[in-house]
Amino acid sequence: MHGNVWEWMQDCWTPHYIGAPTDGSPRTSGDCKYRVTRSGSWYYVSSNVRSAYRAKFLAKAFSYGIGMRVVRELP
Repeated sequence: MHGNVWEWMQDCWTPHYIGAPTDGSPRTSGDCKYRVTRSGSWYYVSSNVRSAYRAKFLAKAFSYGIGMRVVRELP
């Protein structure tokens, strides 16, 4: 989980969790020109490589250091 790529979130950027949805749905309010990324990446400083670390990237950004987490629900 840590250090591979930034996890690209569907949430619009806000600098805090105040007013965030509690049902798992993405945040659609805030600065939607930017999206939230989490967990850091292999090419960033080690202090940023942790689950709670959040950053913002332009919604149209491309980077080899940004990715997504594939999830499979088990029966």
